[in-house]
Amino acid sequence: MYHISSRLHAIKHENDLVLLKNNQNNSKCWFRKNTWYQLREYLGKEFPDFLLDKLDSNEIKKLMKINGISRELGKPLQIFNPITMFGDTINISNNSVDGSIILVGYDSGNNISLGSRKGPDVIRRLSDAYETSLNSNLTGIEGWLVNDLWNSKYKLLNGTNLNSFYIDDKFTDKNFLDLLASNIAQNKKVSDKFWMIGGDHSITYGGIKSLINKGNNNITLVYFDAHVDAGNSKEFIDNSNFIARISEFDEVKNIFQVGRRGVLSLSNTSFSTKKIQYINSVKEIASSVLKNTKVYCSIDLDYLDFSIAPGVSTPVPKGNTLEKLEEELYELNKITNINCGDVTEYNPDKDVGFITGQIVLRLLLISLGLSLGKYEESREEKCVEFLG
Repeated sequence: MYHISSRLHAIKHENDLVLLKNNQNNSKCWFRKNTWYQLREYLGKEFPDFLLDKLDSNEIKKLMKINGISRELGKPLQIFNPITMFGDTINISNNSVDGSIILVGYDSGNNISLGSRKGPDVIRRLSDAYETSLNSNLTGIEGWLVNDLWNSKYKLLNGTNLNSFYIDDKFTDKNFLDLLASNIAQNKKVSDKFWMIGGDHSITYGGIKSLINKGNNNITLVYFDAHVDAGNSKEFIDNSNFIARISEFDEVKNIFQVGRRGVLSLSNTSFSTKKIQYINSVKEIASSVLKNTKVYCSIDLDYLDFSIAPGVSTPVPKGNTLEKLEEELYELNKITNINCGDVTEYNPDKDVGFITGQIVLRLLLISLGLSLGKYEESREEKCVEFLG
């Protein structure tokens, strides 16, 4: 519930605008008359959430500016520093970087369905149709417009574009994941709180190795996935064996897989290591295990049921609900700090009505909010709603 300051007064009317003044700090700002008509009967009172949703985002920002609106505990709304793209620092004061989003249009070669390399570009374009700053359920991250998270002009590696490692739909550079890891680690503008949008699941290898390159020697991987992805037969790292390769790093102390149910995964006995544990919920992880460790959280969208998220390369029957996945993220955040992670395997070629793409945007905002400590843990206000 929100509160509108009782100190707001209209001091001038002009055409369809009204000049409001906050008598407490003498700040002034022009608003639409319709906005004023919606606000004035609630001055000093509780302001219903659904009415706030109807206000124009620019009007909301104006109210924030003159401190005209606050939460139930008196906490004023605030617009946080922009989230940054890969190495970009748009409008960041004092060169500080809160977090980074890394779009990785990469597909190591799925033998069932190609297409996940297109995911990041579609997500960026899809996000232009949505905004989140109006919804009252966004506790702690008001002011984030989804399309504010992106900068379409930024290039990924050495001035090249996201798809530079593909020729005629075939992957050609076997060093991509190592290059990705080096670029993340060496670029000082990339925050330690980063989230990648894939691309296939092998990009997790690049994310983990970047942490190692930065000097982290106690890393825990928690990944949500229907498949084990720990095959040993290939020398080349792809989305079927990257977990086995990650387990070989001495710096990676523990690996927890949540949601193992793949047809072949259940009978896979060729991969054996004490580092990996198959669990049904993060509640099974002892908090002592996660003490003094860097936690990397990876989400393969096939953790969700195909009926919920159809836009994945290798769907598996009897998946989980989106509500279950969100609950798991909140539970993990309760017992440890989620430092960084990724959302992978979004295949827009298989998406129906871009419903899976909207899920990716939702998970990105929740994950970033948790990593940056800007998402409150109120159980009643945990949902992120997208307004078209």
